[in-house]
Amino acid sequence: MPSAPAEVQLPGVDTAQGLHLVGGDGAFYLKLLERFWRSHQGTAQACSAEAAAGDWPALAHRAHSLRGSAASVGAQALREAAEALELAASRQADVPVALAALLPALDTVVQGLEQFFAGRHDPDQVLLLNKAEAMAAQAQLVVLLDDFSGDVPDFFEQVRPSLAQLLTASAMQDLAGHIERYEFQAARAVLAGALCKNG
Repeated sequence: MPSAPAEVQLPGVDTAQGLHLVGGDGAFYLKLLERFWRSHQGTAQACSAEAAAGDWPALAHRAHSLRGSAASVGAQALREAAEALELAASRQADVPVALAALLPALDTVVQGLEQFFAGRHDPDQVLLLNKAEAMAAQAQLVVLLDDFSGDVPDFFEQVRPSLAQLLTASAMQDLAGHIERYEFQAARAVLAGALCKNG
């Protein structure tokens, strides 16, 4: 998968990976990000309180939940920190060290999402995430074309609106025609031109 556009500022989150995990569904991915933001605004304080009280089962459970939700949005460093805290709480060993590593990683992601969703209607930010979705769809279509997959026509129709952000109207018309006639190599050439233009 291509990297997310550098202009998308979501600290601690790999948006390209997150989009890949949800099959390039940008609208659903945004919902996951917002759900993560709302669900974990108080997680840092809760983890600190459970650690201070020595409530290891509750802390391990909370870290496990955080680990899963971080993985689902592409927050890899936070996922790893949550996994380490879960293990430490389960073993009741090195919890302060694991917690000290998790808190800044969690704060980075939550604060980044706070800023993003506070400006949710900023057209530039939304456009950049849409571009990341379009590039993910384009990369997946390339893979299917290279494999001469029978899924190409259906997938193309599914991602057509996204691809229209990357290709000119003429290129989209050429691409659709090639795919309709199962001329996958010619379709691949159209996409290769777009990859050079956007890469």
